[in-house]
Amino acid sequence: MPSYRRYSDSRYLRKEAIDEPQEVTISEVREQNVAPDGERPKLRLVASFYELAKPLVLNMTNCEVVANIAGTDDFAQWANTTVEIYVDPTVKFGTERRGGIRIRPVSKRSTSAVAETGLRPVPELRPETKPVPDRY
Repeated sequence: MPSYRRYSDSRYLRKEAIDEPQEVTISEVREQNVAPDGERPKLRLVASFYELAKPLVLNMTNCEVVANIAGTDDFAQWANTTVEIYVDPTVKFGTERRGGIRIRPVSKRSTSAVAETGLRPVPELRPETKPVPDRY
């Protein structure tokens, strides 16, 4: 469901920007100050994706999932790891259930032939059509 919150000026990816699960590839993960301007620094890991304009601030749950998928706790090695991001409505903030972005391994139903085999499908070839001459 579209939300007005999608249009906020947040520097980071918000759940309102995700309508359905998306397969994305991490371009980099780095430590970044995510505190609003003028506030005490708040360092967090932030993941950028090739397919998305905004990065995602990673919580510990999402870090654990990415570490398992990438096979390492070293976040500097997480680049080029393909994951699926989705909105989980059961995510709590404190005691309130607000929903949030979660990461999981790419599901089999969304895995493309490229990911499975490394081969790109051959485009469908169509016979060349020639214009039919007018015979009037």
